[in-house]
Amino acid sequence: MSRHASWPGGAEVSTVQGQRDTEDMRDFTDLGASQVEEAVRSLHARDRIYVLEEYRHRAAAIAGLYLQERMRGRGAGDIGIVADGPDHVLDDLNRRIQRERIVMKEIAPRGIEVRASGEERSWSLHRGDRVVFRERVVTAAGEVVRNGEQGRVVTVDHGHRRITVALDSGRRVTVDLSAKAPAQPVVPAYAAHVTTFIGGEKPVVIVSPGRHATRHSACTAITRADEDLHVVIDRETFGQDPIDGLIRDWSRTMEKRPAWSQLDDAARERWGRWRAGEEAPAGDRPERTAGQHPAGRDVDPDAIGRLAWTSCGAPDARRSARASRPCAGRPPPQALGA
Repeated sequence: MSRHASWPGGAEVSTVQGQRDTEDMRDFTDLGASQVEEAVRSLHARDRIYVLEEYRHRAAAIAGLYLQERMRGRGAGDIGIVADGPDHVLDDLNRRIQRERIVMKEIAPRGIEVRASGEERSWSLHRGDRVVFRERVVTAAGEVVRNGEQGRVVTVDHGHRRITVALDSGRRVTVDLSAKAPAQPVVPAYAAHVTTFIGGEKPVVIVSPGRHATRHSACTAITRADEDLHVVIDRETFGQDPIDGLIRDWSRTMEKRPAWSQLDDAARERWGRWRAGEEAPAGDRPERTAGQHPAGRDVDPDAIGRLAWTSCGAPDARRSARASRPCAGRPPPQALGA
């Protein structure tokens, strides 16, 4: 299927939307069948994996790949970014994509700023933004929005701190937003953790794996790509031979057990009280262990780290074969935050 698209500034590009790559399907099958080395080396040989020197360069590379795909006619909803790491890594990536969409005049320059004080996070929501609900919400009109539902912000009322979201299901809901609250219900939906990306297939998926990745998380992330896949890694994280490092980490398996079997006696007692409708004693809340909430690397949104880019904006280290096509005249990004 051919699609013709215009790019801000007068550039135009025509692209051909294909079906899922048969070689990708073979590699996805190999990965799921524990043939991790064969799958990773094939992905690398076919220029699906980009190798950078330092972790701090990843955000710029991901933003560049996003722009490259947009120049080929992909829509904002056609591209999924899956990143391992703490929440502020996602916030940084979401801000970068929002800045690019403001330049493209796809979303409003002014947004509503919100802060999740319990998580030490903040972000903005703009008219036109793709967003996701991160918890169940009951609106003032009594409408229920399920955790995980996505949509597009269609109106923003700055005076009342209120947004209206056109959900992908076809409904429209209006949500009031606090300037500061322990948790906020709506976040930009451009980048997501692998655990929250389940079930969301996209024509293009950009994956940024971390050292806590397993074969299961790798399969979940990369198999969501219908047409194009980009995996961004670095030597700082995976070692001087990062492909071997990625193979090692993606070879790990995670034992699947029922949630009940993973609770200790104290946690089971708390669960029993909750089922019985009793109030738990003050402060009697289980804390996340390191395994449940692994520490991640920091990304400084203001850090400046330069990359070698081709005329199409792809890192020279591992450039996709498809990146050799003309990119419609937008100058390549030169630094983080470009």
